[in-house]
Amino acid sequence: MGKSAMSDRKLRKPWQKEGRYRHLLNKINRFERTQKEGYDELNRKLTILLNSISPILEIDNSFFKKTVCKDEVDERLFEHLITRGTEGITPTEACASKELAGYSLKPYQVTRRIQRMNKRARTELDKQVAINLHRRWRRTSFAAQSLASERDET
Repeated sequence: MGKSAMSDRKLRKPWQKEGRYRHLLNKINRFERTQKEGYDELNRKLTILLNSISPILEIDNSFFKKTVCKDEVDERLFEHLITRGTEGITPTEACASKELAGYSLKPYQVTRRIQRMNKRARTELDKQVAINLHRRWRRTSFAAQSLASERDET
C-alpha cells in the first residue's frame, strides 16, 4: 500500500467501533468521574478550612449527634461511651450495661457501630469519636469537648 492508498482509506468513528450504546455509556462514565473528582477536591478543601477554624468555631451537640449517630442505638452507645470517661468500655461491657441491654446487641455489633460513627465523624469533621486501646473503646478529647458545651448550658 502506498501513501495515497492509506489516505484514501475510510476510518471508522469511535461510536462505530464500539457501538452507540457503549460509546454513550463510556462518555457518561467519564463525565461522572470528573464530576466526582471535582466534588472530592471541594470536600477536601472545605475540610481543611473547617479544621483551620475549628479552634474558633464551637460545634454544638445537636449537630455533632446528627452527623455521627444514625439512630437511637448509636446515640445511647455514644452517651454511654462519654459517661464512662477515660477508662473506656469493652464491647462486652457495653452489651451488658443497663443503658444498652434493651437493644440485645452483640459485642461485634457494638464495635461495628463505633467504627461507623468514627467513619462518619472522619468524613464530615475530620475527627474521631473513639479510639481502641487494649480492646477498650475510649472517647477522644474532641468527643468530650463536643458534649461539654451541652453540660455547661444545662
